[in-house]
Amino acid sequence: KEDFPRCYSEYCNNHPFASSELADLNEDPQYSFFFESCRLLRNMPDLPLDSFLLKPVQKICKYPLQLAELLKYTDKEHSDYPSVLEAMDIMKKVAQTVNERKRRVENIYFIGKWKRSVDNWEGDDILDSSSELIHSGELIKISKGHAQERHFFLFDHQMVYCKKVSVHSNHR
Repeated sequence: KEDFPRCYSEYCNNHPFASSELADLNEDPQYSFFFESCRLLRNMPDLPLDSFLLKPVQKICKYPLQLAELLKYTDKEHSDYPSVLEAMDIMKKVAQTVNERKRRVENIYFIGKWKRSVDNWEGDDILDSSSELIHSGELIKISKGHAQERHFFLFDHQMVYCKKVSVHSNHR
C-alpha cells in the first residue's frame, strides 16, 4: 500500500518518455510486427499500444471521484465501507503525488531551459541547489550610485540577476 502512490506517480511521470521510446521502436518493422502480434493473440481492441499505456495517466484524477461516489452510496455499517474509504484516501494521495511530481519535473525542465538561455553563465549549476523558480521580474540594481536595470530570478535556494537582453545586442 505504501509503495503504490510512488509507483503510480513514477508511471505517470515516465509516461511521456515511454511513449517516445515506443514511437521510436514502432519505426522498426520487427517491433511493430511483434506488438501487433501480441495484440492479436490476446484478442485486444484495434488500438495502438500507447493508448493502453495512457489509460492509467488519464484515469488518475477520476478514481478518487468515483470512489467518493461509491462511498456515498455504501452504508457505513457495510463490511466494504472501510475498504472503500481506504481506497479513496490512497487514490487521493496518488493523485496528489502525481501532480506534485509532475510540477517538480516541469520546474526542473524550465530551470534547465532557462539556464541554457543565459549567455556567459558563471557559477555552479543552478540545478545543483534549486528546483523551483518562485518569482522573476525587472528591478533596478543600484551599484556605486548608478542605477542598472536587471532581470531578477528568485529560486527556492538562491537569487540570480542578469542584464536584460537588448534587441540590438547579443549581450544577456
